[in-house]
Amino acid sequence: MAEFRLTGNVPHQRLLYTTCNAKITGEFRLKPSLSILQERDLFSLMKLKNRTYLVTGASRGIGRGCAVELAREGANVGINFRSHPEEAEEVADQVKAVGGRALLLQGDVADQASVEEMVAKTAEEFGQLDGFVSNAAYSDRQLIVEAEMEGFRRTIDVSMWGHFMV
Repeated sequence: MAEFRLTGNVPHQRLLYTTCNAKITGEFRLKPSLSILQERDLFSLMKLKNRTYLVTGASRGIGRGCAVELAREGANVGINFRSHPEEAEEVADQVKAVGGRALLLQGDVADQASVEEMVAKTAEEFGQLDGFVSNAAYSDRQLIVEAEMEGFRRTIDVSMWGHFMV
């Protein structure tokens, strides 16, 4: 479900915020809840034809849903994955099934050189890069008293620095 909220009292100060949640299967449902924008304005905002987006962590969950929905709206999609190539291939197939173009990009968002390479490949393949969905995340799921420092570092590298580098 995507939720839209408008803030600000003056039209030029209104900001459109979006958040998307996707089921683990990658299904994506759009449920606008707008009182100010008219329906035609919503659809003009959603047109992404010939735009290019790089989605990190796109082989599963929310990233998968975002990649497919971007393609459904007409965007070219760079599909980043680190360790699930079969699932990333399925996402690429879904993107193509809704009429989009897909580029698979294996890489680790915690590695700046890898991020720079993904950005360059996406721009080269599609001729431009218009935006990102910085979705990749990592969480070392251990009790704090049992946790290793390496897992904590990986969590910070992916979930904080990874978003910064993208």
